[in-house]
Amino acid sequence: MKTIFLLLLIVSATSCGLKITTEVNENLLNGQWQLENIFCFTPDNSTNFKERYDFSDSSDVQVVMDLGNGDMQYDMTSSDCTTTAHGNFVTDYEDDFSDELDFFNVVSGSTCDIDVNFVGDDGNGVGTVKFALLASESKQLTWEVNEDKDYLSLDFYTGFQGSNLGSYCGNACNCEARFSKN
Repeated sequence: MKTIFLLLLIVSATSCGLKITTEVNENLLNGQWQLENIFCFTPDNSTNFKERYDFSDSSDVQVVMDLGNGDMQYDMTSSDCTTTAHGNFVTDYEDDFSDELDFFNVVSGSTCDIDVNFVGDDGNGVGTVKFALLASESKQLTWEVNEDKDYLSLDFYTGFQGSNLGSYCGNACNCEARFSKN
């Protein structure tokens, strides 16, 4: 009996053990998200934006993305253009606040090119923003949710690289969308 006890003690001390849990992690991405801003950064500086496009409630452009149970619905409306997309999404969610996301089986409407005012690091300007959720631009998107779970940052999924103005992005920035949870 002493040998069995000693053997069990050695095995339990040296093993990683098994963790049995009924914990279910909430998918932070599920819900309806409304576009608030697009931030564009130069590839060598992801901390200071070159261009910031704001889409408040008073903005003519409204973008809503609904994510839930692996399904995605994207709706964009403005006075000039409307487009939609639907499909599926997958992420390797591991109970943290960031990861990568892939959209797949995406069926997209047309792309809307809309002139939007921006605030830049050297003043204000206008950029033509492409709005559509494009399958070709929707893989390995980096996402991050803040700790309050009410803001989602997501790599912008249209191929838009900022304005064509050389003193700003010159079509060479990396852009990310910031959504608020409805």
